[in-house]
Amino acid sequence: MAILVTYEIAEMDTVKYDEAIRRLVGAGADERTYHVCYGDRQNLQVMDVFESQAKFDAYMEKLTPILQAVGIEGKITVHEVYNRLLWVVSMTCPIRAWRRMGSPWHIMSPPGSGNQAGGATHRNQQPVP
Repeated sequence: MAILVTYEIAEMDTVKYDEAIRRLVGAGADERTYHVCYGDRQNLQVMDVFESQAKFDAYMEKLTPILQAVGIEGKITVHEVYNRLLWVVSMTCPIRAWRRMGSPWHIMSPPGSGNQAGGATHRNQQPVP
């Protein structure tokens, strides 16, 4: 089961964040499926999505010493993910796609593109409910 992890971090600015990311990349920390850093540039916050608890645990083995070295402290909260929608937008073709966790891809072609459904269709050309 996928998990969402939020980090409540006090006073993490762009310098500390960028250094932590540089070190994580150097350590080969690629267990995350999705990463977002947001907020005020003097008080950045982070959220990550992992495919499983095992991936998160492996990531934490790399992350913990890096946070200590960079001087980042905070509270970590782990949440089970009920659902994810993944949107994919092609820059070279006017087609958008989305996927609900555990379901097939849904392709949404623009109206007038020759698509019989006149817009949103499933990858097997059945109308999207």
